[in-house]
Amino acid sequence: MAHVMDATGTAGPHGDHRIRAPELFTGSRASVSSDIYSSAVTLYALVAGHLPFDGFTLLADLEAAVLAGDCLPIRDVAPHVSPALADRINKGMSIDPAGRFTSATEFDNALSLPSRSRRFTPTPPHSGHERCWLIDGRGGSLNLCVSNGTSVGLKAFETRHAASGNRVKKHCGIAKVKNLPTQLRKAFNSLRH
Repeated sequence: MAHVMDATGTAGPHGDHRIRAPELFTGSRASVSSDIYSSAVTLYALVAGHLPFDGFTLLADLEAAVLAGDCLPIRDVAPHVSPALADRINKGMSIDPAGRFTSATEFDNALSLPSRSRRFTPTPPHSGHERCWLIDGRGGSLNLCVSNGTSVGLKAFETRHAASGNRVKKHCGIAKVKNLPTQLRKAFNSLRH
């Protein structure tokens, strides 16, 4: 939603409440800082596949979550996201406007992340898997997939060469459901190098 800003550089808040900056729920007017927040929320949604503050039916509950910054960390939802990109999203989504990037140019420059040798792309899950990623780049293509573990409350993740199907044992494991995001972040971090 676009709106013309007045001479003070602000405008009335409009658009989707799920991407609205916290200060707009408390009566402030839209500003460059609130636009940066909304851009960071949109970037979160692009890499996670859903908005960080999705699923609320009552506006009061959504408002409370946004004001508290109460959403899952991006790397818990999308463990393939680099720590550098996660840091930029987190800074852009700072509850305090002073903690955000000061301009769209600064945000854009911060997003100019160094190129890496591998690309991580979420893919539709293979049969029997819950989540899958294709890893392209150095050393050929790999698949990293998550499935149910051998007992209740456990998840298995394994990495295989896409061409041969051979396991990459170093990047496989079993984790409790609550520890799975941490284990996946470790696997993705290791695969970056």
